Amino acid sequence: QTAVAKTTTLHQYHHHIIIIIIIIIIIISLIIIIIIIIIIIIIIIIIIIIIKIIIFIIVLVPLPLLLLLLLHLTPIDDSDNNSTSSGIGIIIIIIIILINTSGSI
Repeated sequence: QTAVAKTTTLHQYHHHIIIIIIIIIIIISLIIIIIIIIIIIIIIIIIIIIIKIIIFIIVLVPLPLLLLLLLHLTPIDDSDNNSTSSGIGIIIIIIIILINTSGSI
């Protein structure tokens, strides 16, 4: 009878150990998943910040240069090539507008 009792208690302990191991594995996996999610979120935030900075630089730095370009491209004299140069000016204006709208988003 004592031998039977010992084996049953061992079995009970065995079950407890298995349950504890399973719980530990679940907790560890959850922690790992949470850490991975946090890392991914941080990476995404960093990428967004970098993109914003790049857009900011693209918008701010070339604006005076683009304005100068526009002044140069816009036809002063009414010659034959005025349509093409004004077209380029319009394209540059459209590009500036697009960059500004993407920056605000």
